[in-house]
Amino acid sequence: MLTDPEALDEWRTRTLPTLDYLDAILMKRRTAIDVGAAEGMVTRWLAERFDLVHAFEPVPDSFALLNKKDWTGKAAGHVVCHNVAVGDRSEMRVMDGIGHSAHITDQTTGTSVQMVTLDACDIPNVDLIKIDVEGFETRVILGARRLIANFKPLIMFERKHLFGTRYEDERPDVLLKRLGYSVVWKGSLDTVMAYQPED
Repeated sequence: MLTDPEALDEWRTRTLPTLDYLDAILMKRRTAIDVGAAEGMVTRWLAERFDLVHAFEPVPDSFALLNKKDWTGKAAGHVVCHNVAVGDRSEMRVMDGIGHSAHITDQTTGTSVQMVTLDACDIPNVDLIKIDVEGFETRVILGARRLIANFKPLIMFERKHLFGTRYEDERPDVLLKRLGYSVVWKGSLDTVMAYQPED
């Protein structure tokens, strides 16, 4: 549960409207993937609506909170927690920063974490991918191209001023448009894209 007033306000005013939109349009609710799960606020919301949620969180302190969460009520038995980063290749990487601002870096000092691709995880029946990884979103998508082609899930990602600067990557929305996706929701913080190929 969020106790920081600023984080709680951001949840209520920025994240919750996007989740309400998803709740209204989601047709299938088999499996959701939460990349950058932090302490699990979105994970809990997803677990109350999906058959299964795979939550990925590489930051040790955040993962400890996520993994020891009391997944009761509607969320009981619906969450699998993974203490790894997600990107475009499987390798050891270094994270810099703490908490919600932690991010993958090319520096040699920091917290070493295992990074995997979603394609390598072989998760079936994916209907939604939520990505909040401090500007690393494009790399997550690049490592999930087979999964995206197979299941065409809705994709929710956080929009950051970091896109294209921290990692010199293409913006995630531009990459997803090339994969047949269109923007269906743009909230104050998040974008949702759906597979809608042009004829």
